[in-house]
Amino acid sequence: MSERGVVYIAYGAPARRETEKSIKSLRRVHPALPVTVVSDAHFGMGVNLRRVPERDMGGRWQKTRAYEYSPYELTLLLDADTRVHGTIDTGFAALADGYELAVTASVNAGERCLWHVAEADREAAFNLYEADNLLAMQGGVIFFRKCRRVQRFFQAWAREWARYGDKDMGALQRAIYYHPLRVWWLGYPWNGVKGGAVIAHHFGAAQRDRP
Repeated sequence: MSERGVVYIAYGAPARRETEKSIKSLRRVHPALPVTVVSDAHFGMGVNLRRVPERDMGGRWQKTRAYEYSPYELTLLLDADTRVHGTIDTGFAALADGYELAVTASVNAGERCLWHVAEADREAAFNLYEADNLLAMQGGVIFFRKCRRVQRFFQAWAREWARYGDKDMGALQRAIYYHPLRVWWLGYPWNGVKGGAVIAHHFGAAQRDRP
């Protein structure tokens, strides 16, 4: 097993195209870093391909199970519509120092948290927290390390996502509530809207229309 690497989830032509762009940006900064792509279609670029049948339109069934698919001790789970502009060593260093997760906080806090999530899904998360003080985690850039505590967290994330089967953010908040981890908070440049200095996020670029 490699010590560190990056995992992408790529289902549908838009997500595969965005993943290719993201990998190219990653390799300009980290040319030797291993990459694993979870998909149901052929994928070149010299990556480690994990062929897994599609289960939902957004690939979230697979995303919430990224712990199972990652062959790395230290993993960066990246959304397809991200672009790497700077070194990501800090995230891996946090994991090596004993943190179990490294993420960026959502720019939407309090009652604005999870605004894009279905009402029942959002309320299920709000019922666990004081909504006025809720600090949500972004799910597009997640560093995690292999250990039993993180495995239980991912298992909870998958179960919580299955309750509503839509966006993964509400499920992410509930999973971290039920299975708290040692979290290193990265700054907004690590998951910025298009202009992120370290990792930019072109939100929605990998989505495809539902039939």
